[in-house]
Amino acid sequence: RLGALLHALRTWQGPMSAAVLIRKKDDVALLRKALMSEPLFRRFLNFHLVFDKGTPYPVNPLRNVALDHALTSRIFLVDADFVPSDSMLAFREFMEHEETRHGN
Repeated sequence: RLGALLHALRTWQGPMSAAVLIRKKDDVALLRKALMSEPLFRRFLNFHLVFDKGTPYPVNPLRNVALDHALTSRIFLVDADFVPSDSMLAFREFMEHEETRHGN
């Protein structure tokens, strides 16, 4: 799913918080390799590792970890397969401009 996340980052070009489920040791090495090879991951993405404890449906804990560690005041919660549209990018840029203009 890192490919889908990268695709979303290329479109969004803004901060993201992502919790990644680690099921085996090799997953950490794979994630490290992806981080080192892709500048967008290093620039915009905060990865949070969640180690598998056998939870049958780990989506809720993953979501909570990503939310708890978001670095922005506004949060748009999506699944890793979601790719923001161009209009969402324009909206983000508008909101950033308005926050700067009003000193928020």
